[in-house]
Amino acid sequence: MNEDEAVQVLDNFAEYLDGQIIRPAVDDITSALSEVNRHVPKSIREMLGEYLRDAAVLVLIFVPVDILIPRYINKQTIAARWLLATLGLSAVMLVLGIWVERRS
Repeated sequence: MNEDEAVQVLDNFAEYLDGQIIRPAVDDITSALSEVNRHVPKSIREMLGEYLRDAAVLVLIFVPVDILIPRYINKQTIAARWLLATLGLSAVMLVLGIWVERRS
């Protein structure tokens, strides 16, 4: 195969990809986006619910890490109350976030 034939094969492949994959995908995405609800502003309750749920996840992840890493490095034991408090706070924020969001 010489260079001209290779260029022709690649050109044919690019045309195939464009016609069979890319254009139909773009058309599908465009039509799906046109069917999506028009920009509807979220209510304050819905935003507060999302904030509380997100904060619950962050508390659940970062508070234990912030407590565990220094104690692990210093070879100290971890008080169960910290872990229970973190789980409790995260659960309360999660439930409160869901409750507030459902009320909207």
